[in-house]
Amino acid sequence: MAKDKSTGPSASRGGDLGSFDRGQMVKPFSDAAFALKSGEMSSAPVKTQFGWHVIYVSEKQTASTVPFAEVKDQMINGVKMEKFRTSMEKRVEDMKKKAKINYSNLN
Repeated sequence: MAKDKSTGPSASRGGDLGSFDRGQMVKPFSDAAFALKSGEMSSAPVKTQFGWHVIYVSEKQTASTVPFAEVKDQMINGVKMEKFRTSMEKRVEDMKKKAKINYSNLN
């Protein structure tokens, strides 16, 4: 149905959003999705700020914890990227404050 009717970004994938955790999606969508059992489809469309959705749950997976060793590098890189982004934003703001820009009418 999504391939034929959807105007959303996941239409080309048949509406497949992959796996997601409870609370990862907007509340109305998440509540509706987690109320369904595997193989069930929402009996009525679900409205969110992104539009209307027909939800089909193909399977449910048991929540699990990922060992720290498996995510350590990702976490370190994430912190480094956040520090870099913050540093760059501050640098740009400082440069904007110091910049002297003159506009002249070319006419």
